Amino acid sequence: MNTLKVIFCLLVMTSLAIAQPEGIDTLWTRYVGPLQDNSEASVSWADTTSNNGFVICGDHHIFALDSLCNEVWHVSYPHYERCYIRYILTVGDSGYVAVGMGAYTGLPEYDKTFFTRISTDGVILLDTLYSYSNDDEANCIVQDGNQLVVTGETRMNDLPHVFLMNLTYAGDVVDFTIPLEDNPGDGRRIDILEDSGLIIVGQSHGQQGEQTSPMAAKITSTGDVEWVEYYGGDYHDVAWDMVLTDDNSLILVGETQSYGDLSQNCYLLGVDSTGDEQWHDDFGYEYDGEELRSVSLIQENEYVTTGTAWGNLYCCKIDGMGNELWSFSGEDIVQGEGRVVLTHPDNTFTVLSNIQMHGDDTIALMKFGQPPSADIYLPVIYHDFGWCLVDSSQNWFLPVGNTGNAELIIDSVVWNSPGFEIMFSSPMAISPDTQDSILIQFIPTEHTSYTDQVYLYSNDPDEPHRIVYLEGLGTNTATPESPDEQPISFRVSSVFPNPFNTTTTLQVSTSRTGEVDISVFNIKGQLITWLYKSVMNEGDHIVQWDAGDVANGIYIIRAHFEDQVVVQKALLVK
Repeated sequence: MNTLKVIFCLLVMTSLAIAQPEGIDTLWTRYVGPLQDNSEASVSWADTTSNNGFVICGDHHIFALDSLCNEVWHVSYPHYERCYIRYILTVGDSGYVAVGMGAYTGLPEYDKTFFTRISTDGVILLDTLYSYSNDDEANCIVQDGNQLVVTGETRMNDLPHVFLMNLTYAGDVVDFTIPLEDNPGDGRRIDILEDSGLIIVGQSHGQQGEQTSPMAAKITSTGDVEWVEYYGGDYHDVAWDMVLTDDNSLILVGETQSYGDLSQNCYLLGVDSTGDEQWHDDFGYEYDGEELRSVSLIQENEYVTTGTAWGNLYCCKIDGMGNELWSFSGEDIVQGEGRVVLTHPDNTFTVLSNIQMHGDDTIALMKFGQPPSADIYLPVIYHDFGWCLVDSSQNWFLPVGNTGNAELIIDSVVWNSPGFEIMFSSPMAISPDTQDSILIQFIPTEHTSYTDQVYLYSNDPDEPHRIVYLEGLGTNTATPESPDEQPISFRVSSVFPNPFNTTTTLQVSTSRTGEVDISVFNIKGQLITWLYKSVMNEGDHIVQWDAGDVANGIYIIRAHFEDQVVVQKALLVK
């Protein structure tokens, strides 16, 4: 069994200069290949594995890498005259399946559909060829319940045609059909719809004159063709990959010679759930041979695609209407070809590219995204202990979460009032996507009202300190009353209406003239606006908040007069 030489370097490689948009960093770069027998190392397709690694297929090999891109196993198929593996799919704990084309030794002129199944530890469980004509090839495979569905091309009347083949995991053929008998072409990608139908994307041959055109078709669960549509212009246009959106619309990526400068340029196409074209875009007019090869959903209504543009490796992020959100290209990889983009749950993505390194065919894996950072999350930023007997105590656990992708470190907690005590040992570490708590005690020593602001200092780069507001009433009697020693000089009525749509009000009463400030914070403790910040005369006053330009959510309204603080919650629902 051949092994791979894996050459890698963490972070930014000097031989790979990437001009990236703000907020997108190269998290790491790895190089794989060439093979020890000096044969070509290339990527046709790839998928992620259950241990955050990668499984990659090339023209004649399949290999797995761990999360650090160290080789785990590698297989090839030397008993075939030739074997070109086009697509690989992770099937959970069952391992991997892959398809392509191959030819038996001694019969090199006949290409057949290739299928293989591999265990998670790299043992070939099955490999076989299927033939329905003298020229067959598989380009994609997907799971459909307890079966596998394959698409590609077969020959009929000496012309290529899309085929669909249903297989068991043991490789037995359940069904083989040519759904578009009157339409020459090939199937490049396939996906399963919620209604159990299929979407096939590929390329037509000569449907509109002699040009090739991107094609999409919907096949119902009963095998009927619900619709088939063709796109592009008067020349050679190709769709290499596609992604389904939430509403079963399609985004196709490929290449075009019909638009732009009429050389081969990058091509983006949007199609609705009935096959009607909604938009298209093309770009990259300085070089020939430009194309987009892969597209993947990275977050709601946002997609990342990769290929080759302006002579370099190229990546761009678009929304569901094809609007570019950002793009970048590799400045020094003139021969680089972006082939596959894999997106990850943490909104990072990995691009796999065929490049030349020191004269050898090599695969580059580049992971991009925002650098790891902590993100403090406080679901509650205000707590009222209510009343508590003097020299007694009440406990409250302040929840603190970390929604970032790096460890959150709370270095210190600062507070002022002697009526509160915080049980905190520095530093406090919270792992990503977890939550902890801090014990806060209310221990009144006098018959009076208590307020305080607790400051939490952490390594969150965006919010290095957060504020939590505390309030409580110390009393000498079991039936709490406002302390007689300090007559009330400041009152704030409840927010009304609450919840509210755009506008709400509160009544403020002061027993004497003085400085009053009233501010609004979001649940992250960020200041949204000031409602009042000036001298307020003795008496009753109405303060209004017009939140027409503020997003829906829970907000904290904080009113401050002399040493008294009143905090209220308001829910904005437009």
